[in-house]
Amino acid sequence: MEKVKKILKKITIIKKKINYYRDFCIFRKNNDTRFSVKFKDRYPCLNDSTSNTSFDEHYLYHTAWAARILALTSPKEHIDIGSCLRFVSITSAFIPFRFYDFRPADLKLSNLHSEHADISSLPFPDNSIESISCLHVLEHIGLGRYGDTIDSSGDIKGAKEIERVMAKKGQLLFVVPISGRPRIEFNAIVSIPWRWSNNFFLA
Repeated sequence: MEKVKKILKKITIIKKKINYYRDFCIFRKNNDTRFSVKFKDRYPCLNDSTSNTSFDEHYLYHTAWAARILALTSPKEHIDIGSCLRFVSITSAFIPFRFYDFRPADLKLSNLHSEHADISSLPFPDNSIESISCLHVLEHIGLGRYGDTIDSSGDIKGAKEIERVMAKKGQLLFVVPISGRPRIEFNAIVSIPWRWSNNFFLA
């Protein structure tokens, strides 16, 4: 069965390459001469001719959710700890953003300030942040993937730091992967147990 699958996959790839070359020849033949069309300049994209545009639901919807919350609440300033750069850069168009990451990004955009911070020891006073987000970050802490210190309690330390710096009636936008069985997928993620997550939200 595996051999059949591999053969079918190869046939599919060959068909895509044939179609690619056919389309290239048609385009070059009908070229309006504004651009040179040379085979050496090709950049094959063979998997995009689909009926729908695919996307990663897991990573698209949580940032869309967070951006909509910020659009509704419109904080005077928002602090983000290590979330997706697309979320940070786009949302900073309408809210003043301070972005902190273990590996700071050299972002140069109006309304956006970016610098280094370690989530296990955040550089903010207690109860000082009115609006903060940490989206799909905590599950990576302590695994060393990003040059951070190996620490099996990294996720707990990060959660406690977020709790420490949050204002008493502040807004927290927080996302982690949840599963019934806690596990380490080293060195990608810690799969957070539901009980841990629930306790953090109730803290």
